[in-house]
Amino acid sequence: MSRSKKIRMSLIFNIGVGVISIIIWRMVYTVRPDHSSDMTCQLYTGSTQGQMEIWLGILAANIPRYSRPP
Repeated sequence: MSRSKKIRMSLIFNIGVGVISIIIWRMVYTVRPDHSSDMTCQLYTGSTQGQMEIWLGILAANIPRYSRPP
């Protein structure tokens, strides 16, 4: 396997690991929420986690498509 393919595969794998870690972080945050009186901060953190999870998952799924030459 060429070096560029190895780099692409490791990039895809690392983004996948990042998505899994965000999922775990989101689950822990959902089960044990911060007990502050500011609900806006809690909603902001949860929505940011969800957006990061979705966009990194889409990016990881589409990297093989964009790594091929036209």
